[in-house]
Amino acid sequence: MPFLTPVGLRYIFVLVVGLVGSHAALAQRVEISGTLVSMIPPKSFTLSENFTGFKSKKYRNSTISVSRYPGSFQSMLQVFAEPVLESRGLVLRTRESMPVGSITGEFFRLLQISTNQPMHKWILIFGDHRETITVTAAFPDTVARELAPKLEQSLSTVLWDRFGERSIEDGLPYQLQTLPHFQYVKRIGNLVLYTRDGKLPIPQQFQPLFTVTIDDYPPFIEEQFEFARTQLALQTHFPRLEKFVTTGTKGISVDDYPAVEVTALATDIDTGKNLAVWYVLIYAKHQMFHVKGVCEPSDQRRCNDMFRLILSKFSVK
Repeated sequence: MPFLTPVGLRYIFVLVVGLVGSHAALAQRVEISGTLVSMIPPKSFTLSENFTGFKSKKYRNSTISVSRYPGSFQSMLQVFAEPVLESRGLVLRTRESMPVGSITGEFFRLLQISTNQPMHKWILIFGDHRETITVTAAFPDTVARELAPKLEQSLSTVLWDRFGERSIEDGLPYQLQTLPHFQYVKRIGNLVLYTRDGKLPIPQQFQPLFTVTIDDYPPFIEEQFEFARTQLALQTHFPRLEKFVTTGTKGISVDDYPAVEVTALATDIDTGKNLAVWYVLIYAKHQMFHVKGVCEPSDQRRCNDMFRLILSKFSVK
């Protein structure tokens, strides 16, 4: 072994300390249940019981949340166009590509100005033609100087097991007890689909269906009824719907959380057929739950009673 001079020893010491220090602020790799995503969070962050991701005891109002959405990665990027972000009170600071294992995602640094205290929202978005994943680090401006480098380092460790398998309810922040008249069909990201025979619906042979999707709770909602009606118009999957006409709106409670029930008529884009839509938006903890039932208008009253019975089995974990 060649002799090392004091200068050489100091160089190796600095190199080793630098390598160790680069991970000193991070904990061990953690798999986020139900998402097929894993990452190494900052040491002060632990798994949350209220949402899918991490929360910090040291840094107040600082979180890392992970969400899965049905739909292609490329189409989801349209949501991050500057005009769309600005309409939601978000200012785009920077955007850059970031590797996520063998694929490449997009990393957005956003500033939320619609709150009393400016909030940073750093969103790493990635996926494929089937689904999209977002990993969102949110933290107040008051801790940005200290926390931002740790979060950026943590986001760089994100991995996605895109071909992995999971159970139906794995990682879902809610549970449905026995579903009368309905069977599980498919889970795509945070969307779960149920039909009577447990098979994917065929447009030409329509049957009643029931879906549950999960979304982040927005920071500020002025009027829950109007917000629910707006959200209903965005529930265009399974089946593909358009031309919503609201027929009723009322406030209800689900698992002791406030909720809004909306009934409407809509048109099936694929068949042109009119369908009856029953929709409930549940405001729970840090997330919203979109619960939707669709059936033939002639069967609407019986179906809505059936959908309400299913909803009575719903509980937030």
